[in-house]
Amino acid sequence: TALTMRGSWHEGVALLTGALANANERGLVRVALRAANNLASFLTVTDPRASVARTREVLATSHRLGLRSYDIYSAGNGTAALLTGEWAWYRATLDELREAMTDPSAIRDIDILRLSLDAWCREIDDGPIRDSLEASRAEGDVQLEVGNLSGLVELAYARGDDASAAALGEALAGTTIGASTPTCALAARLALRTGDRARHDRIVAMLALPGGASDVDLALLEGTRHAVDGRVPDAIERFRWAIETARSYGLRFGVAWAGLAMAEALPPDTPGLATVVAETRAILDDLGAVMLL
Repeated sequence: TALTMRGSWHEGVALLTGALANANERGLVRVALRAANNLASFLTVTDPRASVARTREVLATSHRLGLRSYDIYSAGNGTAALLTGEWAWYRATLDELREAMTDPSAIRDIDILRLSLDAWCREIDDGPIRDSLEASRAEGDVQLEVGNLSGLVELAYARGDDASAAALGEALAGTTIGASTPTCALAARLALRTGDRARHDRIVAMLALPGGASDVDLALLEGTRHAVDGRVPDAIERFRWAIETARSYGLRFGVAWAGLAMAEALPPDTPGLATVVAETRAILDDLGAVMLL
């Protein structure tokens, strides 16, 4: 865990994976739970589908043993389900976890997570997220601050306010762990689209994505940069790579997310774009992501 938090992402994940296997082999249930929980957290960016599998495992085991203290961590780790397209499961899980909670701060965090999901599906009030952001900064809770800033970036984007989303994304990248979130790559893309190359450059200089599925977000950023610079064939290649890589990771929403980025960056008559748009629209419509249609 310490290795991963210090930037040695792959080494940390490898050690955690070994620790989990060892704990399971020896019947050390609590140790295995902690290892699986931390893996779920770290894999949200590099392998969301594997992250969701770990979160399901943690929820099943912790509830069987009556260890509800893991619930709030599982709620946060469950955000990986957004990319995999398991939105119905995530909504139901958040509702179930919230019903069992008594701690006001944990309930607040669950409500914020639900708002972040609902931002794609309906117009929402960002007041609670901003209040939570202020509280997280006052409490020195960096993880909560990052979650709140990410939610505000995505909400601003869903509303079509690209400039605000880019500014919030720069603030996110400036936190101690925010630069490793794919939301920063979105913010850099939006800075380009609004003509703010300087902000784009500042965000890119801070980016520290750990690879794996997050390479999709880097490819979308590169594709947008090529499109803005007039290198359409290079842009098409990057966008198509992003779409197929998201597909290979089992990221249903990730495929639509990449298709949306391609549609926003390239002219409507770009060869093959109509097919991409049709698939993107079908996925977003099925998920109920009306704010992105």
